[in-house]
Formats: sequence, C-alpha cells, structure tokens
Amino acid sequence: MTIAGQSVRRPRDPWIVFISLLIFALAGLVLVPVASVLMRSFHSDGASDTGNFAQFFASRYFVRCLTNTFIIGIGSMLASLVVAVPMALLLTRYAVRGAATFRTVVTIGMLSPAFLGAFCWILLFGDAGVALQPLRDLGLAVPSIYGPGGIILVSTLHSFPMVFLIVSAALTRIDPALEEAAASLGRPPTAVFFTVSLPLLMPAILTGGMLVFLGAISDWGTAMLIGQGERFPVLATVAYSTFVNEIGTEGGLAAVTSTILLLISVTVAGGQLVILRRLTVTTDQPQPIVRRQLTPLTGAIAQGAAYSLMLLTCLSLLTISILAFLEVRGAVIYPALSLGNFQRVAHDLRTSIWNSILFSGIAFAIVVVLGSMIGYLSARRKDGTMWIADALVMLPYFLPGTVFGIGLVYSFGGPPFLLTGTAAIIVLAYVVRRLPYMVRTSASIVAQIDGSLEEASLSLGYPPLRTFGKVMVPLMAPGILAGALLVWLEIFNELSASIVLYTARTVTLPIMTYQYAMTFENGPAAALGFVQTALTLAVFALLYRLGGQERLTAN
Repeated sequence: MTIAGQSVRRPRDPWIVFISLLIFALAGLVLVPVASVLMRSFHSDGASDTGNFAQFFASRYFVRCLTNTFIIGIGSMLASLVVAVPMALLLTRYAVRGAATFRTVVTIGMLSPAFLGAFCWILLFGDAGVALQPLRDLGLAVPSIYGPGGIILVSTLHSFPMVFLIVSAALTRIDPALEEAAASLGRPPTAVFFTVSLPLLMPAILTGGMLVFLGAISDWGTAMLIGQGERFPVLATVAYSTFVNEIGTEGGLAAVTSTILLLISVTVAGGQLVILRRLTVTTDQPQPIVRRQLTPLTGAIAQGAAYSLMLLTCLSLLTISILAFLEVRGAVIYPALSLGNFQRVAHDLRTSIWNSILFSGIAFAIVVVLGSMIGYLSARRKDGTMWIADALVMLPYFLPGTVFGIGLVYSFGGPPFLLTGTAAIIVLAYVVRRLPYMVRTSASIVAQIDGSLEEASLSLGYPPLRTFGKVMVPLMAPGILAGALLVWLEIFNELSASIVLYTARTVTLPIMTYQYAMTFENGPAAALGFVQTALTLAVFALLYRLGGQERLTAN
C-alpha cells in the first residue's frame, strides 16, 4: 500500500496469534479429555473392542440407569415448560399485580444450587421430614420426596425460572397486533395461542427445553441425594460411582457410561440446533405491549399461582436460612436459636471457604477477561479459524460435569502432567466449563455495537489491542457484567465436575455442604449451605450494583 509515493506497512493482526494459541489450548483442555473418555470406553482387556458397550447393554442395571436418565430429563423438561410458558404468557400479556416481584424473586431463587434445594426438600419431605410427619399424622397420604418424582420436582423448581425468562423475552419481541388480529377474527384465546403465539415462541421453547433436559440429566448432586444413589440410579451418578470403583484398574464401564451420557447431550443439543436452523420465524418491530385486564376472580387466581411459585422457588433459601440458626441434634430440630451449627463446622468451613474463594476467584478473573476477548472476536470475525475456536469454546457447555471431570482425570492424571488432586485441575475445570457463558453474553452485546467505532479508532493509528481496550471494553461493559453475574453463580456453586477432582486439600464449600447433607448431618449442612448462599448473593449483589452504576454512567 502506498500513500503519496511512500510505502505504508500494514500493521500485523495480533488477534491471529491469540486465536491460534486459543485453539491450541482448547484442543488440549476440551478435545483431549473427550477423546480420552471415548478411547477408554473402547478399551478392555488390553485390546480395543466394543466389549464394554456389550457389557453395558447386556446388564439390566445399566439399561435401567439409561431409562431413568431419560425419565428425569424428559420429565423435568416437560414440567418446566408446563409451568414456565403459561406464567410467561400470563405475566407478559395480562395485568397481574406482583408481576415485577415475581420476576425478581424467581431470579433470586435461581441463585441457590439445585443440590441445596434437594437437601431442603429432604428436610421437609424426607422419610423423617419436619413437614411430612405432621401431614401424615393428619391422615394425608403424602409421599416422601425420594425417587423420580422428587428429582423432577427439584429440577423443575430450579429450572423453570430460566425457561420463564427466555420465553418472556421472546414474548416481548412478538408484535401483539398479530394476536389481536387473530382474536378479531373470532378465534378464542386458546386458538390464538396455538395458531399464532406458539409457532413464534417455538425457538425460545426449544432452547429452554434443551437447557432443562441437559441440566437435569447431568445434575449429579440432586440425583445422588433424592435418588439415594442405588435406589434410583441415573447415568451421572453411576458414571461417578463406577469411576471410583475402577480407580487403580484398567476399567472401562465408567468410560462407557460417560460416553453414552455425552452422546445423549451432544445429540440433543445438535438436534435442537438443526431444528432451529430449519425453523424460520420473523416478526416486525413490535409495538408497545398493552397488558389486558383480568376479571377479579381470574386476577386473584393468577396472583395466587404467582405467589405460590415464588414461595416454592425460594423455599430452599428460606429453609436453609432458618435451619442454620436452630439447634439440631441428628434428625431432630429444636425451636431454639443457636450458633452451634456454625461452631461444629468451623474448621471445615475455614478450609473449604478459603479454597472456594481462591479457586473461584482465579477462575472467575480468567473467564471474565478471556471470555470478553473471545466474545468480541466471535461477533466480529467470521473466518474459519475463529469458527473453530468458537466451536471449541462452546463444546464444554454441552458436556455433563461428571463426564468432563472424569475426562480430565484420564487425560492429566498421569505423567507428564500429574494434575489430579491439585488446585490447578479444579481451576481448569471451572474455566473451561464456564467460559461459554461469558463468550455468549459478550458476543451478544458486541453484535449491537456499530463496527464503525472500531474502524475510526484504527484509522487514527490505534493498534487493534488498544482499540479493544479503550473503545470496545467500555461499550461492552453492560454485557461483560451480565456475563460475570452468571459466571460467578455457576463457578462458586460448581459440584458435578469438582466432586471427581477434589482431594482433602482441595475440598470446596459446595463439596463440603454435600458431604454433610449426604451423611444426614442436617445442622452443619444447613450452616454450610447458608454461608455458600450468602457468599453467592453478596458477590452477585456487588456485581449487580456495579452493573447498575455502569448503566447510569452510560446514560
């Protein structure tokens, strides 16, 4: 390139080096563990064959685990959709008192991890539950929480808020004039929904359903607590227990179980993407939504349903907060305020809380910085190398935590790495599994920023990296903070992968809480759960406050 007879050298693109290093690192941290699981599943008795798969499908026990997994996944998905879609339609299209409160409360309820919800429901409706016995004394045939129904209930209460938010956002983008036009033709509300609204909502419903299904089949903690391990085994719990039993041996059944769970997850995610690509849904710019009035009776029923769901969603938070400060001896709860639960776990709390803050803090910082950069590139660059990098980033999103943890042990548990039992392998698991959340939220905000701003900066002589830091990062701040909220929530409460990777020196707060809950030490488990929830909420509130200040500054 020449200007006025002088040769101007085009600046090198530093992002090429970054993308190349990213692909190399992700190939080692994502593809290698997945390949290790797959290879181990085809390896038995020193030879490569399908003997492990034949043993799996010939066993009634393992086939039962596979069937149970689909029962939990499909049941949780359908129940979440049945609850979330009508509530989203009701609160978006009709004037219901407390709609804003409902959205806030169910969002807060999502901050409690699913396994803590399972623990609380066991306290209330377990075999010796404080709510179950009084109800049975009244002659009511109330079943205990254990079994598939309980797992589906806990998964639904934890997942339906996510579906509700996704479907609500989709409803705000549908022009209400379309529904009004259908109604003006004499169609009843039910027919309007199924012929007009539902087809337009299908992408959001499919996305929400897929996320619930994948979350339910990979939720190790809930299935372990309410399924009671062998009482109702699923692939996630059996993959872990088989892996533990095979330590020190050649094994193979843990790898087969993990491979099948992996194939189910990838198939469901891939099928959803194929359907979405074929399902083309477009609407014009929507008009402001004028919420319709309900009759007094219908409005009262709607309010009752909304407040009931709010109570059920936050029941685990309320139960933990109360029980942690009561005197508990074994399974007996005394109505006396006490700090004894915290004193009993003081030593374990110091160790686990320090590990959780340290590991989560390091992983959080890496994910926020790295995810923001990758998200920016994902939205701006459409070349083949970036497509490969983006695919590698997103793959762990569809991997069950237990499967990924087992893959890391297979890949990095021996020479020359020897990372098993170290803090490094837990931090790596956190980073790789939660990076997709940050990338997608950052990419979504970049897609809304005019690219001419970067071009102007580059034309003034600012290099690409400085343009990213000085121009793009301030503009991306709302999206970065939104992603940071979700990343902290997921990292600090992570259990499925770390349960495979931890040792006594690297035990984290969620693992310690789970261990006490699994041994029915209800008081200490409640105290640890309260601290875990309080720290999650504290950091979440801090990040949310920073996000609010950022929005005020931007305005």
